[in-house]
Amino acid sequence: MDASEAQDHIEMVDRILTRAEGPLCLSAFPFIIWGLAGAVMNVVVQLVIVQHYTVWLYAVAAGTLFLAVGLSIVWGQRLRGAERRTLVDRQVFYAFNMAWVIAFIAQIGAGNIFAQWAQAGLWLLMYGAAMIFVAILVRSLPVFIGGSILLAALVVANFSLPFAGYVLAAGDVIGMTGTGIVLYATRR
Repeated sequence: MDASEAQDHIEMVDRILTRAEGPLCLSAFPFIIWGLAGAVMNVVVQLVIVQHYTVWLYAVAAGTLFLAVGLSIVWGQRLRGAERRTLVDRQVFYAFNMAWVIAFIAQIGAGNIFAQWAQAGLWLLMYGAAMIFVAILVRSLPVFIGGSILLAALVVANFSLPFAGYVLAAGDVIGMTGTGIVLYATRR
């Protein structure tokens, strides 16, 4: 190998390392989809439990969940063909989808088991912790801030019970959807 070939190899390795050193690419759309879906569900629970709207309003929450799952599945199919999506991005996507389905079952399907706002708080607690873990994994400040906002909204909701559903919904919109918007706006 002569000097020019060695230099070409060094430049190629340098390009590979430069790409590998940055934060991992995370898709914005699961954050946006699930943040909005969580907000709708918390507002529905607020209206049914506190404002005593009809229980059939839960159908709106169920419809929102199915729409969000459908959008997520479509987006997941797009991820499979995308060159720039990482394995981490795909695994985070599937983990978030499964966690939202479990949280929905806990909130709507086990409402008599959990206390009034415990099941709604599970959403923010679970996703706040998950987002902080993902932020550490992929070195993403927006995801860390979003997860922290979700956890803070849970604490604020605890001290504002008459408006807990609205506070939790605001946490979803700001913490989860806001993170998705920031990720979308700052992608390369």
